[in-house]
Amino acid sequence: RIRLTTKMAVAWIDTSTLPSSTELFAEIASEIVADAERNHHTIPLEVARTISNQPTSSYDAYRQCRLCLRLLNREGIRHVVVFDEFDAIRGFSDAAVTIQRLRDLIYRRFETGLAAVFVSRRTLRNIEQQLADISTLDNVCEQFSVRPFDEDTLWLLAERCRDEWKISDQDKQELLWYSGGHPYIAEMILCHALPTRSMSTGCEAVMASILE
Repeated sequence: RIRLTTKMAVAWIDTSTLPSSTELFAEIASEIVADAERNHHTIPLEVARTISNQPTSSYDAYRQCRLCLRLLNREGIRHVVVFDEFDAIRGFSDAAVTIQRLRDLIYRRFETGLAAVFVSRRTLRNIEQQLADISTLDNVCEQFSVRPFDEDTLWLLAERCRDEWKISDQDKQELLWYSGGHPYIAEMILCHALPTRSMSTGCEAVMASILE
């Protein structure tokens, strides 16, 4: 398995499987800590103590999650959380305030180290239009309609570099692995990889820009 040199933790959360925002914020913290441990990053003792406490309310779960993110960020560990089926947040009884709290965690990335990807059949704007009087995620997130390239189309994209870089079969496989066929990510990796002729360097540069 190829790993980046960046000190980071990645979590994938299926929002549709969670009954409330309390479980959502608890899941964010626990999944990030679990991935950091899998990658042998040093976890502050206060983080372990915090996630071992059962939250008494949605706000308590949010407060604990925010504390864990801040403590890990101070250790130089950045985080990426993918929220799959994000449409399901509309079913939370406190959906509006949950979105506000998620927005705060992302907006204050300099403190939390958190970057997020929201995967949804509806746009964030459409979701939030159903929830009145909130500070929106839509205003702090870039919007992409995602449909991955197949291998042949991805190779055509890579061949744009052929005048300056003879891309090997291994380079192509690395591009597919890092980008998952996502057109925008693949293009950005190629852009950053071209000066050094290294897909891994290109991917690290893209991840660094996401976490800035």
